[in-house]
Amino acid sequence: NKKETESYEFHDDGTVLINVIGERGRSYKLNGNYILVGEDRIKIDFRGDSFAGQMPARYFKIIISENEFALIDEPKAPGEPDGNIDKYKRVE
Repeated sequence: NKKETESYEFHDDGTVLINVIGERGRSYKLNGNYILVGEDRIKIDFRGDSFAGQMPARYFKIIISENEFALIDEPKAPGEPDGNIDKYKRVE
């Protein structure tokens, strides 16, 4: 988006590293865990991260293709529409 750039590194051991570069070049990293919940959902939590450890786990719908994936915020309540869609491109 216009304010920041994010990258996700998903590792086979169930960990995820999120690199965020914000306005004016400020950056930070979040260390978390992920688990696939069903065919098209993912749970990400940061219980081991000193910065984001108090954040509750987040659930997203996920769409994966060969060179791109999308995280879709789940609705706040049953029957409500999906939230924001964030798309990411594969970096080799």
